[in-house]
Amino acid sequence: MIFTAPDVLLLLILGVLYPSYSWAQTRQLQRALARGEIALPYDPSEDYRTTIAVQWLLAAFVLALWIWTGRSASLLGLRPVVVDAWLGWGTLLAVAGLLPTAVQLALVSRRPSLRASLRAQFRDLAMFIPRTAAQQRWFHGVALTAGICEELLYRGFLIACLSTWTTDVVAMLLAALLFGAVHLYQGPAKALQIVGIGVWMGSLYLLTGALWLPMLTHAVLDLLGGSLLHRALWAPATDGRPVTAP
Repeated sequence: MIFTAPDVLLLLILGVLYPSYSWAQTRQLQRALARGEIALPYDPSEDYRTTIAVQWLLAAFVLALWIWTGRSASLLGLRPVVVDAWLGWGTLLAVAGLLPTAVQLALVSRRPSLRASLRAQFRDLAMFIPRTAAQQRWFHGVALTAGICEELLYRGFLIACLSTWTTDVVAMLLAALLFGAVHLYQGPAKALQIVGIGVWMGSLYLLTGALWLPMLTHAVLDLLGGSLLHRALWAPATDGRPVTAP
């Protein structure tokens, strides 16, 4: 793959500018909330809309770059699904990874200890968790956007670029680190967990040779996770206890 100036620009955006922007904006918002400068409860819908717009813009940039340079779509992971043993193993890995979140979603309303644990873990990020039905709809848009666009950017584009200098596996691991970096606004511990998710998605990509399974898995994970945290932080428990701020 021959690099162009737009490739370098996009690497800079994904590796430096986007993580820095996300971190700075989150800290600024948290400070404003702490000073009482923003009315509570905070409505994250505008943040959701901004995320959707930015990610689709970056994805469109990648696709336009691929068309402009005449590169093969398969280099970006946009190739037909091959039904073989590798797809089977990838599907098993995807389902196994989704299962814990699905089980927690089924249990959270009935398990006070699980609810309390999640509320404690996500206390600092509660403002970004959808509270109302309208906010949930926008969050669903974020989940679907992330599934498609983040996989195109952090698996398709980055692995294609980084594998120019190293192996596909090392490129996948480096891309996972950058994927964690863009989520540093959630804190170092959660960013490290997201590096693990990046390795999971990258493994699905390398196993199947296409982005479709990681895109689907990523979107489903975010949809399940959003529903789980909504129930943990904002939905009434089955014992009828009122909702309180986490």
